[in-house]
Amino acid sequence: MKSIKTKLSVVISLVVLIGFVACIGVAATIAGNKLKEMDQQCLQIQAYRYGAEINSWILQEKILTEDTASNIAVLGTVTEEEVKKILRNNFKDRAELLDMYFGTESGAFWKASTASEVPEGYDPRERGWYKSAKAKGGTVVTDPYFDAFTLQMCDTIAVPVYMNGKFVGVVGIDMTIDTVTSVASAVDYDDGVYSFVTDASGNFICHPNEEYMPTEDDAVSAVKSIPDAKEILEDVESDKIITTKDYAGEEVYLATAPIDCADWTIGIALPVANANKIVSAMVVAIVGVGIAAMLIILVILIVQVQIILNPVKKMKEAAVCLAKGDLSVKLEKTNGKDEVCILQNAMCELMDRIAGMIGEANKVLSEIADGNLTVSNMSDYPGDFNKLSDSVNQIRNTLGRLILMVKQASGEVTSGSNQLALAAESLATATTTESIAIQNLKSNVDNISEMILKSSTGCIEVNEKIGELNKEIQNGNDAMTQLYEAVAQVETMSNDIQKIVKAIDSIAFQTNILALNASVEAARAGDMGHGFAVVAEEVRNLASKCADESNKTEELIGNCLIAIERAKSSADYATKCMNGVVNHSGNISQAFENIADLAGREATNANEIITEVKKVTDTVQSNSATAQQTAAASEELSSEAESLNQMVASFRTN
Repeated sequence: MKSIKTKLSVVISLVVLIGFVACIGVAATIAGNKLKEMDQQCLQIQAYRYGAEINSWILQEKILTEDTASNIAVLGTVTEEEVKKILRNNFKDRAELLDMYFGTESGAFWKASTASEVPEGYDPRERGWYKSAKAKGGTVVTDPYFDAFTLQMCDTIAVPVYMNGKFVGVVGIDMTIDTVTSVASAVDYDDGVYSFVTDASGNFICHPNEEYMPTEDDAVSAVKSIPDAKEILEDVESDKIITTKDYAGEEVYLATAPIDCADWTIGIALPVANANKIVSAMVVAIVGVGIAAMLIILVILIVQVQIILNPVKKMKEAAVCLAKGDLSVKLEKTNGKDEVCILQNAMCELMDRIAGMIGEANKVLSEIADGNLTVSNMSDYPGDFNKLSDSVNQIRNTLGRLILMVKQASGEVTSGSNQLALAAESLATATTTESIAIQNLKSNVDNISEMILKSSTGCIEVNEKIGELNKEIQNGNDAMTQLYEAVAQVETMSNDIQKIVKAIDSIAFQTNILALNASVEAARAGDMGHGFAVVAEEVRNLASKCADESNKTEELIGNCLIAIERAKSSADYATKCMNGVVNHSGNISQAFENIADLAGREATNANEIITEVKKVTDTVQSNSATAQQTAAASEELSSEAESLNQMVASFRTN
């Protein structure tokens, strides 16, 4: 296990390390931010410086152009000779100028340089510089363009000329963008720093990378090339510096400044790595100094901790021995006044007090262990230490009172245990006799229950047989009912047949009358009706026979109706008898069902009686066993009470 010295050293080291790291981190961050801020401020100053230089150069050319326009305006009249003279005087010795010229409102165009001829049909009024100056009514600086005369990229400064308040033409000069490029490339602020210039349209005029330089056919937009720079390129007056990636993918600080004379913008880019180098060097220096200071402080703190913790080490050794029960170790007191010295002196007093308390407690408890309860009480101790003294004294007093009470109670226990043993033995004998009687009662109840169950079973079987008989009787009753209904239907049909016979008899009678009438009519007809008379006679004979047969049939049907009436009466009587039998059979079945239900209830009651008798039997047997155990326990209690008397007799009490 690590010592407190090691722990304190580690903790202090960690605290110092964390503190120094935090301080170094904060200092490095603040210093780095300040350095970066200073770099950015210097970068912005450089942007304004070189922007002002370009602006000054353009302003100088602008003044030259305006002076030329003033000289022409003073002439009062526009003549080619005078104008060319002024142009040549102002143009000579100006190497940065490609040409100086004057275009009139009438379409004339004169220039100072003789290096190139004016193309045939050239009309200055159609040129952009001319239109812009005329429209503005003041000086115009154009964006770079490809010059048709010199076949170079240039820009133009154009100034309108007025004579007597009337517009007469425009003076212009062409400057190569090489001049602007040379100024921009002269930026010398730090390694890797470069600049670029954009025109009023936001296109690059000059750039260290040739791909971004304007050509005859196209110009490159700065905003599209550096999207993150859109904000500062469109708002140059904000003096804002941004961090972005340039055309080469390198992270740079970008500062811009306006070129007011031409409405152009100059931008200067500083690689972020340049600023980080300075910050890194500064951080290394701060870290080196901080580590050296931290090591010195750590050494001082560790030495001081060792000096302070030496007494603590001695107290630790004494406390370890004290924890092991070794009170022979002695710890010397000191005269110091600090917390460690006070702790050491308190430890000395604690060890002395614990040794005295344990010695006195050992003496008292040894006497008590030997049976001497008349030993003197322990002395009083300060504070919570007195709890041990009070506890030992209370143990002595309580044990003395307890021994006296045990001596008194042991005699009473002996007497009571003997009486309890006699009573338990009597109880065991009586309980055994009662158990035998209850066993006989249980056997009789079992026999009665068995008989009741058999009777209940017989009643149930008889009830089932009567139920089957009742079903058979019910079936017979249904058959008699059907028979009665069939006889009634036969009676109805016989009545219908009788009606039909009567109808046939009436028809025979009517046929006989018709035959008689036919015979009469045949007789009247003479020989002509002889055949018809024969037919009428035969019809009458048939009608007579039909009537005879109808009378016989009616007689038979009448006899049949009489027989059917008798059968109907008999069937009705039989049906009533069967209904009576069915009703009596139902009553008998209900009676046997009630008997079976009562028998079942008696069987259930008999089972409950058997269960209760069994519980009583078990209880009696348990009581018998308990009584026997009580008797045995009473004898053992009497023996233990005697032993207790012998044990407490060895204690000496007041």
